[in-house]
Amino acid sequence: MSGFRAPLDWPEEVSSDHKKAIHTAAQDLQNEFGPRLLGLLLAGSVARFEADEYSDIDLLAIIDSNWYQRRQLRVAGVDVDLFIDCRDRVAYALTSGGNDALVESYADGWVLYDPDQQVSRFQMTAAAIRRGVRRFRQGGELFAHATRVTNALKSYLRTASSDDPNSVLQLHYLIANGLTAYYVFARRWLPSKKGLLNDLRGAAPEFYDLVANLLSVATMPSHKIALAQKFVATILDLDPAASASKESQKFFFKSPAVPVKLGENTVYVTAAD
Repeated sequence: MSGFRAPLDWPEEVSSDHKKAIHTAAQDLQNEFGPRLLGLLLAGSVARFEADEYSDIDLLAIIDSNWYQRRQLRVAGVDVDLFIDCRDRVAYALTSGGNDALVESYADGWVLYDPDQQVSRFQMTAAAIRRGVRRFRQGGELFAHATRVTNALKSYLRTASSDDPNSVLQLHYLIANGLTAYYVFARRWLPSKKGLLNDLRGAAPEFYDLVANLLSVATMPSHKIALAQKFVATILDLDPAASASKESQKFFFKSPAVPVKLGENTVYVTAAD
């Protein structure tokens, strides 16, 4: 592909299959659109170098035609999610404050094809937006995040046991959903997986310690139950609309106590304990 720019020194996390699929998809786009192809961006986990062998490839193509299309393809044995959009629509979506996912894609993405620097300008716009305060979420969105976190906590408490492998999975699910909600409620942009803990360590050291203890294998299961409750309570206290967290807390705190086996004993815990 003429003008195609792959990231220099691909890290080991990017497999040869991913590289081949990216090059093939880029060439197919240039063959299809020719000079109407204004730019191409690699986004998602592959662009952040967090992909594994099962990860798909996210490509964002900019064209000069006034239409939008999403294609889900199989290229060189790899799943490719291709978003084709016109320049004006992308510019509006980035600046209107209604598409956080697009902002994150451009801010974290790799420029693959950019003959007129259009993609680079969008990247600078996205980076400037992300340096600012994240847009305020509506109450319905806030409620959804708060409910998802409290439901994840309930699932963890039901399985919390030193000899139950499902409790580990539920705890990781709780932490993942909780951290997403934390950044939404705090009106901050979610960093990449590799930079998340460092971001927390600098911006919220006490919350970082809480997360680190939850993730530590050295923390006793009984202590993790208390930490998990504190983790969720800390997140819900950040809810800028307040109503979402209040409704979720009311819904959760009225739930029956959950029996949890701790050693030879069985205790009953709720999020209010």
